[in-house]
Order: sequence, then structure tokens, then C-alpha cells
Amino acid sequence: MGTVNFSGDEADNKEALNRFDAVRIVYNALINIYQEDNEPNAHDIAMELSDYPSCRICTDPFENEIGQCMAKGIITGRPGPVFDGEALLTRAEASVIIPRTIEPSLRVIPENKVTD
Repeated sequence: MGTVNFSGDEADNKEALNRFDAVRIVYNALINIYQEDNEPNAHDIAMELSDYPSCRICTDPFENEIGQCMAKGIITGRPGPVFDGEALLTRAEASVIIPRTIEPSLRVIPENKVTD
């Protein structure tokens, strides 16, 4: 089973979804559908992940996708702390991410979030 292949903003939904691709989809929904503002501390939260410097998504123009989704309390890292972006998204993770994307009151904001 492969990972999602992106063609522009569309994903081939017949393939398994890895955590990087899930974050990209969620981030695009937050910006384009829900028109949410970016969290100013997202980069700092993502930098706490031990695998952040080596992750492929961190080197492209959308480098803040992981940090934004984490700062908004939609997705979390895994123990270590690592993001583990190449790992396939589990059904359990999807069942948490989808409602948190749609309903902000379900989000779990990280304790280390800097507040204004």
C-alpha cells in the first residue's frame, strides 16, 4: 500500500494516508475552508519534535503545516517526541483529527502554547 499522491490540491483517495499528507489536508482546510488565522507560536511547538529538522515537509513552502496543526490542538506528535510523518495515519488518529478540524471546541491545545 502506498501513500497519497497529490496532484495540485487533490489527493488520490484510494491510497493509504501518511501523517504528513493528513497534516497537509487539514492545514489546507483550516486556511481555505474555515479561514482560520495562523498560530504565531506554531514553529516553536514543531521545533520541539526531535524529527522536525529531518522531516520532508519542513523543507517545502508549507513548512509550518505541522506546527499549525499541533498549535491548534488538532494533531499531536508521538512519544519521543516525534511527528513520525511517514507513518500511516491510523483509523484512531483520523477519528480524532476530523472532528477537531471541524469543531474547534474539541481541540486540545498544547500546554506549552505561548499566549498573548
